[in-house]
Amino acid sequence: MTNVQLEKFYKDELYGHLFSGKGIIRDVRRYGQDYTVVVDCLNDVAANVVISSSSAAEELKAGSRVEFSGKCTQKFRRAYRDTQRTYQLFELISGDIK
Repeated sequence: MTNVQLEKFYKDELYGHLFSGKGIIRDVRRYGQDYTVVVDCLNDVAANVVISSSSAAEELKAGSRVEFSGKCTQKFRRAYRDTQRTYQLFELISGDIK
């Protein structure tokens, strides 16, 4: 997809919708009261899942396989550090991790 097509697809089909998936935790970060769990969904897709439960966040470890869900609020295209390939990163709020 071109950037224009991708932006239209995001606005029409992704923004504000609830999504779920599976992946591998890459990182858990704390921002104030919330935690952001970075999940690698493979195939050059990652999700930042924002959760508010500190007890759940403390149990999450990098490398664990998880199922997640949340409401899509943002998307980004990022470049890998060591190659010229890019990946899609989605921000999911009101998230849940199992």
